[in-house]
Amino acid sequence: VKQDPLGVRPRIAAALCLLDRGDWHQALSIYRELRESDVNDPRVKALSVILGHDADTEDIEVSLVLEKGKSLRRWLDDAPVNPVAGLATKGGIDEAINANVMIVSHEAVRRGMTPRYSPSLFMRIVQFILLPMIYVVIGIGLDSIYGPAEGAVAAMTLFVLQFGLHRFNRQQRKQIQHRDQRSLVEYAKMMKRFKVKPNRENIPVGTHLLLSGLLVTVNGVVLDIGLPGWMTERLPKDSDKTIRSRLKRNALSISKNRPGKLSILSSGWWLKRPKEEDGDMPALERLIGPVAYRGRQTMVQKKTTTLNRSTSIGPSKTPVSELNLSRRNVPTHTIASERSTYSGPRRPGQRRK
Repeated sequence: VKQDPLGVRPRIAAALCLLDRGDWHQALSIYRELRESDVNDPRVKALSVILGHDADTEDIEVSLVLEKGKSLRRWLDDAPVNPVAGLATKGGIDEAINANVMIVSHEAVRRGMTPRYSPSLFMRIVQFILLPMIYVVIGIGLDSIYGPAEGAVAAMTLFVLQFGLHRFNRQQRKQIQHRDQRSLVEYAKMMKRFKVKPNRENIPVGTHLLLSGLLVTVNGVVLDIGLPGWMTERLPKDSDKTIRSRLKRNALSISKNRPGKLSILSSGWWLKRPKEEDGDMPALERLIGPVAYRGRQTMVQKKTTTLNRSTSIGPSKTPVSELNLSRRNVPTHTIASERSTYSGPRRPGQRRK
């Protein structure tokens, strides 16, 4: 908040933290300031719903707060990097950790589950001890019936088939896809073994307004590509003992802290709940000082002037395919076959020769 006191996301984060602490009126004061400057921001609308106001469910931010069940399935494809939609639908754990694996971090820390995938001990015993013993017994049985050559060939064939199937399953786990990815389905089974059960009932309300993954820039546009669970293969290979001791310390600190707010507030609570101490002072001024409002009036005036101008002219939504990107100095048509007919801005290494 100190780095960007006028930003919408930092202010929403401050409001949600105050809500978790029990300072509801302070969080409400931040929302009223956001409503004054960014009334059309979907994140502000979602914050209003969390604080007991009404809003339409057209935007994903509001829909993930209010709706439940099958009505949220549409967001699995429309918003593939938002994990809350996967948690809210039945059997969507693998889609949730494919969108952003950090959504299960709090439950994983409490249960002491290490982030790197590992098969169960039972599967290892079956694969590397029980099955080889069965193959040897089958080979000995065929040896006594048909002869040593047939028994040896049968045993070797079974060993080769097991090795090939193991390699095939490993290769399947490396195929990246949004739905039903093999590696993340097995990761979800590992979570079930450790009794890690993330759902909307144990996640602080409004988490989807703050959670983001890897940010990349494409033609000047910042895109969130999430933080898929298969990237845990890239983690440093620390020993499990070191990781578990670290998780134990973090779980202890989580248990000592006050739990977050898990549900939205009821309408009209501000009429019944008394204000906190220093409730008349703006929340951000009390937290970080007058710097929180430096330049705010100019920003609000500029935004409201632009909003009034756009509403007086009419709707100005233009499909992205019809935008003139050359006026924004965005490189387009960088394919070699299109260079002969294009004269707009280009990347430095792709100029026409």
